[in-house]
Amino acid sequence: MKQPQCQECAVKAAWIGVGISFVLALMKYYIGWVGGSAGVMAAAIHSTVCLVSSASILFTQYFAGRKPDERYPYGYGKIEFVASALVNTSILVVMSLFLVSNVRALLEELHHVPHVTAAVVAATSVIANEFLFRYFRCVGSEMNSPTIMSAAWAVRTDALTSLVVLLAIIGTSLGIQHLDPVVAICIILILFKIVGENLIHAVQGLMDYSLDDGLPLRIKILLKQIPEIIDIPSLKTRSMGQVCKIDLELKVAPELTAEETGQLEQKVCRLIRAKEQRIGDITVGFVGV
Repeated sequence: MKQPQCQECAVKAAWIGVGISFVLALMKYYIGWVGGSAGVMAAAIHSTVCLVSSASILFTQYFAGRKPDERYPYGYGKIEFVASALVNTSILVVMSLFLVSNVRALLEELHHVPHVTAAVVAATSVIANEFLFRYFRCVGSEMNSPTIMSAAWAVRTDALTSLVVLLAIIGTSLGIQHLDPVVAICIILILFKIVGENLIHAVQGLMDYSLDDGLPLRIKILLKQIPEIIDIPSLKTRSMGQVCKIDLELKVAPELTAEETGQLEQKVCRLIRAKEQRIGDITVGFVGV
């Protein structure tokens, strides 16, 4: 998939996510209240978080796509990490409240049989959110977008939460009184790990962490093909949202002229961009032997 097509898919995915999450949230709030299901009400809060996640994609795609200027010479790519951190923090708060609610229900031995419509809404939410997750994950991986990937895991957690609610409703209807809080607690603990990892990734992006996806090694192997380069004393990479920045220090023969080093710099940049995708700025410095 080409980058312009991915950009269009990102915006399209965001609008689809906003629409689906908005409808699901309204359904869950209404049925949760009328049907007397605390689980569906909690899932409604989660759908609200997914709605915010989808809306944040539109926001970040607008800013992340802007060209660098005098005020932000390195571009606006890092706004994706800010949005990702906010979204994942919100999800952690919602899941914490959901966890506390279920622990309290378990300890107080609260028992209530929800209406059958609550199960229908929960099943609908599972199907809709799973579709949305797969769509977001595809677009997010192609765009290398932390915001879209965070939104993808947000709707996946919403789907799992809805599945928990559905199982709990069925189990409660069969007379298993404590199934609702027990299953919900187990799933939420698993989701804490997923969302926590997304949050850590967002914080690392804000701190200019070095990429560990094999890119530095591939670049070194690539540059060793150029005979003018004697050694690579320094190679630094850092994520700038959807693109990464590369800082190179190359050791070359001292007899190279300024014109030759300029041509070598252009050659290095062309070679890297030809072999690697989503490369932003490349800074090349030269030192003599």
